[in-house]
Amino acid sequence: MFKKRTCSYHTLFLMALILTSGLAVSLPLTGAEGLAEEARQLLIRTDRNCEPEEYEGVMLIRNYRPGQEPQENKVQMRRKGDKMLIIFVEPPSQRGQVFIRDGDDMWMYLPRSKKVMRVGTKDAFMGGEASNADLMRTAMADDYNPVYQGEEVMAGVVCHKLELTAKKRTVAYDRVIYWIAKEDEIPVRRDYYALSGKKLRVMYFEDVKILGGIKRPARIRIENAEQKGYWTELIFEKLNPDAKWEDYIFTPAYVKQGLFY
Repeated sequence: MFKKRTCSYHTLFLMALILTSGLAVSLPLTGAEGLAEEARQLLIRTDRNCEPEEYEGVMLIRNYRPGQEPQENKVQMRRKGDKMLIIFVEPPSQRGQVFIRDGDDMWMYLPRSKKVMRVGTKDAFMGGEASNADLMRTAMADDYNPVYQGEEVMAGVVCHKLELTAKKRTVAYDRVIYWIAKEDEIPVRRDYYALSGKKLRVMYFEDVKILGGIKRPARIRIENAEQKGYWTELIFEKLNPDAKWEDYIFTPAYVKQGLFY
C-alpha cells in the first residue's frame, strides 16, 4: 500500500508541474523518468527566477561573529552565464579587489600587489559563512541532480522539497535539501551537508521584493550549523537584468589592468 500511495502522489505532482509549466506537449514523459525531468525543470526555473543569466548588481555582504562588530563589504556583481566578477567597492582598503569566475575556474585579484591567486569553490568568501560557490556558482541545476521529496510547509510557506546530490566532488557541498515556494517557485531555504552527512550551513531566503523587474529574495542569511552566532547576510540593493557583457572581461588578464581600482 505504501508503494502504491507514493507512486500515485508522485504522479499527481508530475501532472501538476507539467500543466503549470506548459510542458505537457514538449515533455511526454511518464513515471520515474518524467518525475526526474520535472524536478530538474523545477530547479532550472527556480535558478532563473532568482537570478538572470546576464546582469549587473550591487550587494552588501555582512559577516557576523560573537562579540565582534560586523564586517561589511559593498560589491558590484557582473554575470554572464557561468562567468562572474565580484568587484569590491567598499571599504576603501579593499576597493579594486576582484573575484573572478570563468566556468570551473575561480581567482582573486589583489590590486595592491597586482597578484592573481586561484581560489576554490569550497573556500570561505572573505572569511565568512558563505563559500565562494555560494556567491559565484549560483545555478544549482548545473551542479546538482534533484530528487523530489514531496510538499512541506517551511517558514509558513507551502513548498516543493528537493534533495540535491552533487554531480561532481568539486562543488562546495555534497548534498542539499532545498525548499522552493510552490506558488511562485522562488527559494525559501537550503540545508547544506557534507559527504559524511554532517550539516554545514543553513541558508534562508528573505525579504522578497521586486529588483530590476524581478521578484526575488533581497536578503539571504547563511548560518553556520555547528557554531552558533556565526553567520553571513547578503543584501541585494540593485539588479539590472538588461546589462550586457563581453566574455573577455571575465579573465585574470583583463582584471589585472587595474580598471576597477
